[in-house]
Amino acid sequence: MFEIRKNTFAGIEVITLFNLITEEYVSVIPSHGGNLHELVLQKENILYDVLYKNNNTQELLGTNQNFYRGAKLSPFPNRIDQGEYIFENTAYSLPKNDNAMHALHGLLWNKPFNVHEIKTSLESAEVILSYSYQQEHKGYPFSYIITITYQLSIDGLTISTHVANTSNTSIPIGDGWHPYITTGIEINQLKLKIPSTYKIESDEKLIPTGKIIEDHTFEVFASIGDATLDTCFVLDTQQKIAETILLDEEQNIRIVVWQESDGAYPYVHIYTPPDRRSLAIEPTSCIPNAFASKNSIEILKPEEERTYAFGIMLR
Repeated sequence: MFEIRKNTFAGIEVITLFNLITEEYVSVIPSHGGNLHELVLQKENILYDVLYKNNNTQELLGTNQNFYRGAKLSPFPNRIDQGEYIFENTAYSLPKNDNAMHALHGLLWNKPFNVHEIKTSLESAEVILSYSYQQEHKGYPFSYIITITYQLSIDGLTISTHVANTSNTSIPIGDGWHPYITTGIEINQLKLKIPSTYKIESDEKLIPTGKIIEDHTFEVFASIGDATLDTCFVLDTQQKIAETILLDEEQNIRIVVWQESDGAYPYVHIYTPPDRRSLAIEPTSCIPNAFASKNSIEILKPEEERTYAFGIMLR
């Protein structure tokens, strides 16, 4: 029922998990941070391409040119103010890759992940990628192993991330993903539902002010229209799973981005790119600037591990 195929995209190896019955598939690019490249899902025997993908190698570079489409965000998601933070009384400085202003989206989006394992069954296909980060930047002089499991099943795509601290000291850690969801038309024509009525207030530099404010705009399905968002929403951690849903009424499809909200990914960051051809729905373990503010950042002790999971399905 499922198989795994290897092909190339602009000369770069792509691994595709394929459902032989439905023709659904997901493809990832190990050499570029395990980039989530394509996802095609089916509803009522019609296939829909639900990810806005990179079209060439230049767009895989993880710059503002492609807005980090499909990127893995580790060891921190979103922004760190001026790339500066203090951990255990030591000051660190990260590369400013957000218009030379902030550190943005971690350090692994362009790293070559190893293919650890590939397996198929009647129920699913899986590929497991791993990367061992070894004190590679002075702004993050720690070591950890990250393992990503991509699984395609009849229930859609599930992605699990496992992080293990291999340093002899504690490390700060954050995690997230940056999928751009699309139905093929401008998001102005779509509706959005977010499982939250609270958001993190940010200043003009998109750095949190420390306040959480109420926002009921997308508590139920509401038109996106011309709304501009680069906003982190706080989820209800009493619920094990939270679902953010993009609705295309004309095609009668709902793209569901679900995440483990009871501790693993208690935030969802929503971003409307300038071309408005897609919507970034980003499961994250912490808020922007968490390393600097200490708000929601996780600390892993030596040999301590952490697992995060989210997925995408079509209804």
